[in-house]
Amino acid sequence: GDLIPKVEFTEEEIKTWGTVFQELNKLYPTHACREYLKNLPLLSKYCGYREDNIPQLEDVSNFLK
Repeated sequence: GDLIPKVEFTEEEIKTWGTVFQELNKLYPTHACREYLKNLPLLSKYCGYREDNIPQLEDVSNFLK
């Protein structure tokens, strides 16, 4: 199929993502499953999952394939 278009996020969207990212990271140790915790570093490495970067859907999709 076609590539998923890249999205240019606004500064406000990135700031909101960062807030959500921080809060979720606090909850992961007690609420996330083992598989998620095991793969979170890979999502960071290959998909750009981090506080200051909203991952692109195409990158996540390729990673999951």
